[in-house]
Amino acid sequence: MDDTFTIRFDLSIGYISYKFIKNADDTYHIIRTQYVMNCKKTQGWKHVSSKIVAQLKKEFQGK
Repeated sequence: MDDTFTIRFDLSIGYISYKFIKNADDTYHIIRTQYVMNCKKTQGWKHVSSKIVAQLKKEFQGK
């Protein structure tokens, strides 16, 4: 799996994106950015396991 990657969902009124950043301890930080109707909101999670990230990537990208 890549050290850093982004999954973005484009909407007719904005977008939602998830940026995954790998840590040295084989966990990830996830930064979710929601930009809808000119309002931007950012939320983050720290130390998410690689197993969960692999599941999310599979679900989001259909792979």
